[in-house]
Amino acid sequence: MAAYGGQSHQRWGDNTVSANESIRDLQLTDQNGRTCHTGPARGKGMLILTFVSADSAESVPVLQALETIDVGYKESGKLTVWPIVVGSDDSKAAELIASAGWTCSVLRDRDGYHAMSYGIPSTPCTFLVDKAGIVQRRVLGYRPDAFEDISARFAAFAEIETPVAVG
Repeated sequence: MAAYGGQSHQRWGDNTVSANESIRDLQLTDQNGRTCHTGPARGKGMLILTFVSADSAESVPVLQALETIDVGYKESGKLTVWPIVVGSDDSKAAELIASAGWTCSVLRDRDGYHAMSYGIPSTPCTFLVDKAGIVQRRVLGYRPDAFEDISARFAAFAEIETPVAVG
């Protein structure tokens, strides 16, 4: 099993994190200047990390799907959903978030370091990560069926009878 994050995971060729691989925790700042760590967030249950870009047309529907999942499972207290805006200046990032109607924390990877470390081939790229830091699902782009699957996987984990409908 590969471990990803920081400089210790770098390898020749493809460094894309895939399902069933372990990722290391990352630390980023949200739009309010608050430092966010993935470790404590995963400790609640599961974590959805999504790398988005203001330059990708698919980022808005991905953020809207994530908003539905985040709001739908908020009461469980077992899921953290963090979009990570890669690159872009702050005004373009703010426009992206506003156009998607996103209401929760947004993390910033201004220089693209974390996206590069995790081998993000394009944005958006979404990871469903379990408590142990193992990627349970990886989704490139916007695929409604994949976000339905993420919702179903979380519902099964949290023992919620009916998954939140995303599409």
